[in-house]
Amino acid sequence: SFLRHPQQQNHDKNTSRFVLPKLLNASITDEINLRKVSQQMTSNMLNAFPIEYLDFPLRTFLGYKTSKAPSLDRLLELLSDIMCDVSHAMYAWVQTENEILSEMRT
Repeated sequence: SFLRHPQQQNHDKNTSRFVLPKLLNASITDEINLRKVSQQMTSNMLNAFPIEYLDFPLRTFLGYKTSKAPSLDRLLELLSDIMCDVSHAMYAWVQTENEILSEMRT
């Protein structure tokens, strides 16, 4: 996808057909940076434990039915995506809750 692999995009071709507004461009840049941080945090977590201790729990958590675990790169991608998505959802939840409470007070 564009957000996971922005370096693979042909920027000249894309910008000639479609010019992103500055705010959208900043948002995409922030998303890319957040995903990089999420991937680094997940990598640190996975490297903190021997993978054989994580094999069964991670296969179960990610819904893998086979006895063969996904590759470490695939685990890193899946878990960092989950962390980033959960982070977005938690932020949206807190923002919505604050808005609702603010409306209730007025």
